[in-house]
Amino acid sequence: MALGYGVCHQLPERSFISGGFQQPVCARCSGIYVGTIFVLVALFFLYRWRRKPATSYDERFQAQIHWTYWIFLGLALAAMAYDGVSSYAQLRPTTDTIRLLTGLAVGGALAVLLFALLSETLLKPRVSRKVLSRPRDWALFLGVLIVGGVIDEPLGQVLGPVVPLLVTVCLVATYTVIVLVVLGLFKRFTHKVNRPRDALFPVLIAVVIALFLLIFFALGKVALLSWLT
Repeated sequence: MALGYGVCHQLPERSFISGGFQQPVCARCSGIYVGTIFVLVALFFLYRWRRKPATSYDERFQAQIHWTYWIFLGLALAAMAYDGVSSYAQLRPTTDTIRLLTGLAVGGALAVLLFALLSETLLKPRVSRKVLSRPRDWALFLGVLIVGGVIDEPLGQVLGPVVPLLVTVCLVATYTVIVLVVLGLFKRFTHKVNRPRDALFPVLIAVVIALFLLIFFALGKVALLSWLT
């Protein structure tokens, strides 16, 4: 709960309670973080670790994204914005399930962008096709989001504290990936990761920074609320 305090309102009425334990972020945020990490892991296995290293600069892996993704991204953002604005304005009722679904869609879309950014910064060049260019890739993408949603909400009722812990891991992992993108801009880390074991050192650094940021955000929120009251 402390790690999620600075990045989410954590209102109990808008958060899933899993086995008596409230998740560290609200339903929509949990969908975003779970969708981001679940899809990101799938993208790595689909496009990254099964490919051979490039033999020339022209063959470098740039994670080009298929045009259909941008349609999905626009629809996901529009759906989340409409659900959030219309429900806050009391124009229509919404539910935690709808919040979860819109969060999953945006999180999955965010994962594709983070994957592309990692490919341009941290990851060593590799040959590959465009991301989400085939129907079966889209089927896997949507299937992973569905699995994440099922684990987050229906199974959360029987798995108890396991799901809140999973959401916490996804929360920290999302910020870790964002930090990794930034680390990849520095010459020491640029295009240095070719295999999972190559990522051990930068990931360790990124986890520490991500935890620091989450704690910093939480303390900043405490200070701001104290000042306002």
